[in-house]
Amino acid sequence: MQNSYSDYSAHYSIDAHDMPMPEDYGRFRRHAEFRRFSLLARLLDTGRPMSVLDAGCGNGWLSEILASRGHRVSALDIGGDSLKRAKARLESRDTSVSFCSGDIYSLPFPDSFFDAAVASEIIEHLDRPDDAIKELARVVRPGGHVLITTPYRETIEYTLCIHCNKKTPVNAHLHSFDREKIESLATAAGLTADRFDVFMSRPMERLGLSGFTGFLPFGVWRMIDRIACAVFGKESFLALKAVKGE
Repeated sequence: MQNSYSDYSAHYSIDAHDMPMPEDYGRFRRHAEFRRFSLLARLLDTGRPMSVLDAGCGNGWLSEILASRGHRVSALDIGGDSLKRAKARLESRDTSVSFCSGDIYSLPFPDSFFDAAVASEIIEHLDRPDDAIKELARVVRPGGHVLITTPYRETIEYTLCIHCNKKTPVNAHLHSFDREKIESLATAAGLTADRFDVFMSRPMERLGLSGFTGFLPFGVWRMIDRIACAVFGKESFLALKAVKGE
């Protein structure tokens, strides 16, 4: 019998006190994460406020950025303690985001409830990513969007667990995705690919591109990153924006 996401997360989850908030990151990690989340927020923008589900919200930073752009955000995660910390942080910053605990395989929302749903760096951790994407599609209205991001063409590495003496995936990443695989899962969920992006040059980020260019406008960083990705061909992430059929 396959483990559920809940079981898997319970075994590999990060303790709430170890879940870093944005302020806990070092300079280069902080700028890289901010660039990544800003790109996702721009991919979702339609020129009007939307109701958005941030599934697997973690420390709530993406939710915060989406809310700052005028969207009505519901942030969901399976870790109750990390949700409390994220909620307290955003309340202290007067940012309105609705937080709730839940399983991505069984979202606690009715059909067609949101204008859009985002799952950022989630599906690579799941034993059944296809079912998770179908559930995301279920809660989005016809004509709405599902935005999925994940590491791009990642080589899955394993280590030997000192507790169970079994091979354990590093970072709890179970799957590697490319354009064909992610689009196939989206199609099976009743979604049509609307936009596909690969971003964040791995060699340049190792050199600290986001940190060194943190003072520059987003568009300048994105142009440099696009050029680097074209030259080196080693992108770190992919993003698929798909639309639900009417």
